[in-house]
Amino acid sequence: MHGSAVIGWDQILDEAQSSIEASLTDAYDRGELAEEPIAPLARMLAAALKEAAITIAKAGGSPASRTAATNSSRKLIGGLLRSERT
Repeated sequence: MHGSAVIGWDQILDEAQSSIEASLTDAYDRGELAEEPIAPLARMLAAALKEAAITIAKAGGSPASRTAATNSSRKLIGGLLRSERT
């Protein structure tokens, strides 16, 4: 059995959301995050990153799949940042 099957995706997403939410809150407090609400953004990012991990796993961890997932994740997260920092 895979770890995700034993723990469950909801628990994994809850834990990831908590960590991501803390990071987004810190970024918002520093003026780096474009806008709120933070909690839904954190949940969506956690789900997107989970899907990236699944894509990598299904591709056998190939370097190309890792690169694609990394680049896509950076674009997704980068879209949340303020375009002009004050």
